[in-house]
Amino acid sequence: MTDFLYNLSTLLYLGGLAAAAVCDVASLTIPNRLVLLVAAAALVGLAVVAPDRATVFMVLGAGVGVLVVGAVLFFVGVWGAGDAKLLAAAVLATGPSGLGVLLFWTAVVGGGLALILLFLRYLRILNRRRFMPRGAALLSAANGIPYGVAIAAGGTIAYLDHVTLLSGQVFGH
Repeated sequence: MTDFLYNLSTLLYLGGLAAAAVCDVASLTIPNRLVLLVAAAALVGLAVVAPDRATVFMVLGAGVGVLVVGAVLFFVGVWGAGDAKLLAAAVLATGPSGLGVLLFWTAVVGGGLALILLFLRYLRILNRRRFMPRGAALLSAANGIPYGVAIAAGGTIAYLDHVTLLSGQVFGH
């Protein structure tokens, strides 16, 4: 049963991240149900692999800390609320030991995504409906950047880099 829960939580975590990225590109929003799916999958995985209560509290503390920072970024207008919540949910899967990898790759992919969108906005390529149906919304600087894509990439890369709780490297699952 433990292996089943571990595998299911991993599948739901990665699938939830992917679905959140797709929704963010399509609608420039990340639905709360997907954030809850990612968080629940991470917590189930944590329950399976965490060696002790101290680890659980450290992971929860890291998640709350990231949520607080994300909330500040939301209130000053830098980030969307969905981005803040999704990153905090992803931290529940990485724990403190994988936080650096998650944040690094989220920033790298987010920066690359921002540069690509700025370039395309400058060229106005996305304005052609044939090229991309959501082009007009993505072209508008007022709509920002679908940063859920970067968070999903960072969470996936951290998983593949074996530094997340769900990838099992940290606690030898």
